[in-house]
Amino acid sequence: FDGSGNTGNIEVNANRIIINGEWIGILNTSFTTANTGKIRLEANGLEMVGGDPITGDPTLITTLALGGGLGGDVDVNLGGGNISLVNSGISATTTDVGNGGNVTVQANDLQMTDGSTIQTGTFFEGNTGKTSILLSGDLEIRSGSFLGSLVDVSCTEGCGAAGDLTVQANDITIQGFKNAVDPLSSPEFTGIRTRSVAQLG
Repeated sequence: FDGSGNTGNIEVNANRIIINGEWIGILNTSFTTANTGKIRLEANGLEMVGGDPITGDPTLITTLALGGGLGGDVDVNLGGGNISLVNSGISATTTDVGNGGNVTVQANDLQMTDGSTIQTGTFFEGNTGKTSILLSGDLEIRSGSFLGSLVDVSCTEGCGAAGDLTVQANDITIQGFKNAVDPLSSPEFTGIRTRSVAQLG
């Protein structure tokens, strides 16, 4: 928590990856000015299922730079395999002056539901990385799930910049909550977005 060593990389190669539960997953985190390593997954299929979408917590694949170091990239390569996310997240986030990593997802089909997210984000001065979703098949985004590059609403001054967001897919389906009170707000927003909060004061 107070050292200067960088975290190592995480590489997972498997036929199929299943992550099922609450607040579990694959995390690479730096709490100091040290840099965060990368996460790289290669498999023929990925399934992530978090807890109840209303009362439960998500499953996560994330790099997180908390103390000023650079954030690592997240690279999920499924080749011709499919990805299913249920109340789950894939992200690269920075909460200090260091820039965040990039998130790249390559697969055939990608299905996201029940508040699932794939995003880069910043809570402070560091810039977010790029988010790239490269599919040979179809993309489905439902029920409060989204793809994004975000400057978080809690950042009110000296905020970093949101990164580019690229989506390539055959067919794209976006289906939100039928009775959403404010479909542009989180957690009701469903879809694809970049967001930056203006400096106050």
